Amino acid sequence: MKIKPSIIFSFLALIIITSCTKQIDFNGTFSIDPEKPKPGEKVLVKYDPANTVLSNSEEIKMFVYQYDVEVESSSEFEMLKNENGWTAEFIVHPETKGIIIIFAEGETQDNNDEKGYFIKVYDDNGNLLAGYYAGMAVAQYNWGRRVGVARDLKESIINFKNEFEANPKNKAEYFDYYFPALIAENSSNANGIIESELSDLEIQKDKSETELNALAKWFLQIGNNIKGTEFENLVLEKYPNGKYAEDKFVVKFNKETDFSKKKDLLKKFETDFPQSKQIPDLYEDIVLNLRNNKDYKNAKIFLESNYGKLAPYFYYSISSRWLSEGGKFEEIESFLREGIKLAEEQAANNTLTKPAALTYEQYIEELKFYAGMNQFLLAEQLNIKGNKIEAMELLEKGIDNTFEYYPQQQQNELFVQLLIETGNYDKAIRTLEKFIVSGNGSAEQMNMLKDAYVNLHGSDDGYDNYASKFEESAKAKIIDKLKKEIMQKPAPDFTLTDLNGKTVSLADYKGKTVILDFWATWCGPCLKSFPGVKNAVENFRDDESVKFLFVNTWERVDNKKENAEEFIAKNKYPFHVLMDTKNKVVADYKVSGIPTKFIIDKNGFIRFQSVGFSGNTDQVVTEITEMINMIN
Repeated sequence: MKIKPSIIFSFLALIIITSCTKQIDFNGTFSIDPEKPKPGEKVLVKYDPANTVLSNSEEIKMFVYQYDVEVESSSEFEMLKNENGWTAEFIVHPETKGIIIIFAEGETQDNNDEKGYFIKVYDDNGNLLAGYYAGMAVAQYNWGRRVGVARDLKESIINFKNEFEANPKNKAEYFDYYFPALIAENSSNANGIIESELSDLEIQKDKSETELNALAKWFLQIGNNIKGTEFENLVLEKYPNGKYAEDKFVVKFNKETDFSKKKDLLKKFETDFPQSKQIPDLYEDIVLNLRNNKDYKNAKIFLESNYGKLAPYFYYSISSRWLSEGGKFEEIESFLREGIKLAEEQAANNTLTKPAALTYEQYIEELKFYAGMNQFLLAEQLNIKGNKIEAMELLEKGIDNTFEYYPQQQQNELFVQLLIETGNYDKAIRTLEKFIVSGNGSAEQMNMLKDAYVNLHGSDDGYDNYASKFEESAKAKIIDKLKKEIMQKPAPDFTLTDLNGKTVSLADYKGKTVILDFWATWCGPCLKSFPGVKNAVENFRDDESVKFLFVNTWERVDNKKENAEEFIAKNKYPFHVLMDTKNKVVADYKVSGIPTKFIIDKNGFIRFQSVGFSGNTDQVVTEITEMINMIN
């Protein structure tokens, strides 16, 4: 294709203009221009990663989370490499009170040691906007974990107090966030503080709807039913379709267990509160209740009759549980195909409500992932029925949709198995090369590679030399990734009791490398990771310089110790389990999701933190082994 002369001229002019601009000054790791941005203004972010995990990055993305109280929007930008650092621009939205910036290359994040890079927003007179500190406090207590900011209750309370000191008239706007943070941080004194705040608010004249809502809700919450009922009646009389009435309706809806009645309540809610942001939550609540009650047929009917209103995740979730409990493929096939259709439609032209904490690009990747999960489940069933051709087509599409986001080892290997069974040896080899080189290979895939190689070439001549290159490349990729993630920060000490009643402290293992694994019996990814972790434990069984500790936390049962004992015994895991029954250690380590592993060196410093499970048991062993080797 030829380029028009005018376009060439414009491009040359752009080069000339760019080359004549003044050099950008970088001030430390993170700075912005202007220093006091206003709503509607363009902000230049300047980032020097020299002393961060991204110091050797070739590409860096900037993630921008703009908030009022909750996160309102998420965007991602490719940063431009300059002589002294990296830059990118974004525009402050009109309703924004504050901004969190995170930098990343692939899975490696610089989130300012899980504190986030915060940007203050100002008005036309250069005054900090009301709501900045409150939004920061809510992020530190609640939604920040979804974007890479660790939960920090103490800092959250401090920032609420900063907000109230600067803007005392706006206090009640944040009570629904401040009071729960108080309860979580200091439950014994929280009610007294809450009652004092409500008493101060109660004597004010001309109270707003928000203030009346707070008085009604929180007097009832702390057990003052007389005052709570008084203010509830008042706010419902003055604002019959206001926020308090809406939330009260939602409570009623959530308590209802009858499917037919819930549907009627949903219809009435949509009529009474047509602009409510809670409508999607009510649709999801109905599906989840039906799924959890194993009423799969009604869940299917509800999803089909409300096509386009619920995420494609639910098609996979309902179908997989239904099949695992004896559901017939004939009942589920068309349902799965509808889930695939919906996911593909939404990935191409999204109309569902995007979670605010996800960028558009991240949400599209999530939609594609659930297209893949529906494709995988349908392919597995078609393969059982003997339809290998369509099964392979679906598996290939599923791999395209999931591999970069969250590779699925079992389904990846099924695809290769079918390629080999149908004589597609060359394609099987090329597919396996992709899996192995990416670092998502496995022992089973290496067996498949040799099988395909022998079938294609007629013998195994040259195989060992050929295969070693891919294994070395995969290992090098994992090591390169770990080099970017290595850190050094003090590991909080702790003392817990193990399943035998013995008291165990981290300090007991000074001079040893400790692998600290936070888990719970209800956590699916934790349980799926355990076969791989078990192999790692057994590999280091005779190495007295390495110690694995499994911290059971965030359990949802009354007898936590008995629950953990039963699980470990049933699965015959050789794990040294410690009981974090009060969830204190998990909070001290600022864990935002499980499973999370910390690799702690002989001097008591955290060197690696690994969150989640990749889906590949062999990769778990490789990564743990290489992390230990790198710090020993």
